[in-house]
Amino acid sequence: MLNAALSALHSDLPDTVPEHVAATLQRPLTAITLGSRWEGRIVWAVFAERSRTPTAVLKLDTRPKYQPRLRKEHEALHQLAQIPDMADLAPAPLGLYSLGSALMLAQTAQAGVPLHVQLSRRYWRRRQSATRDHARLRSWLAALRTGTTGATTPVDPEAVQQRLAIALDRDSPGAAALQDRMAELGDEFGHLHVPTQPLHGDLDPSNCFTGRRGLSVVDWEGFTLQGPPLAEVLLFLNHYARAVPTRDAWVPDPLVGFRNGFLADGWLARLTWGTWRAELEQLGLPAEAAEYLLVATLADFATGHASTAHAHRKGSQRNWTELLTLYAAER
Repeated sequence: MLNAALSALHSDLPDTVPEHVAATLQRPLTAITLGSRWEGRIVWAVFAERSRTPTAVLKLDTRPKYQPRLRKEHEALHQLAQIPDMADLAPAPLGLYSLGSALMLAQTAQAGVPLHVQLSRRYWRRRQSATRDHARLRSWLAALRTGTTGATTPVDPEAVQQRLAIALDRDSPGAAALQDRMAELGDEFGHLHVPTQPLHGDLDPSNCFTGRRGLSVVDWEGFTLQGPPLAEVLLFLNHYARAVPTRDAWVPDPLVGFRNGFLADGWLARLTWGTWRAELEQLGLPAEAAEYLLVATLADFATGHASTAHAHRKGSQRNWTELLTLYAAER
């Protein structure tokens, strides 16, 4: 199948492919397999001869039900190509090919190292590197939001309270106090409107690459042209915090990572909250609403209402419920 995929890519590249990319896709080529097939796809990174950086990434379904996701990502990459500031910050589409009953999506590869891999290698100089990572994230988000409309979505205090009631056991430590606190803050910030923006859908450090040109992001099958961005930002901040090595573990427990990122008295929590508040201000929201919007977004995740690609998964909802429960107990 790999030979058929490479032959299709080699023989039928669209005219819009940059000349330097087309040139490097001439044979001979080398390919390595990335990830696993459990989701219903296989992924290959394709290298030109003697190159250390892949030129293209090929995604091929192994189950027909995965094909709509490939089509959606292909369309997303075409939409991203219309945003000038996103050049080199996301893959460019190379084509969508039929290989018998299978479908293959071809796209350019991103240079650099996956951010979660870089985090696993760090122990010393963590603070300096993390500050740079967060700054790169904010620059990347600004590029993605170029030319967006002025559409907004309102904050709904009643919905926030309902979702907290669903997610939290009222008798668990701190739950009642947090719900009462959120009711008070809802009176103060319930009038807010959150701007809608283009969303990646799964802004995890494992989908982020860091290199000389800054941050770039792959895996766009969860792309949405307009949606509230707070869940996306929180997802990154949480997954980043739990990937930062500690003295006790190179990969901390998710609860430990959340505590270090949002509840502890340390540099990582200060950085996390600083980035969260800065993003709120960038969106025209008051920094004073930081806690209210954070807890409201946690409740969205815990009840499956977050504007991310995997929010509907029950396992994901259980994980976020644990984080919300920890926040209530330790805030």
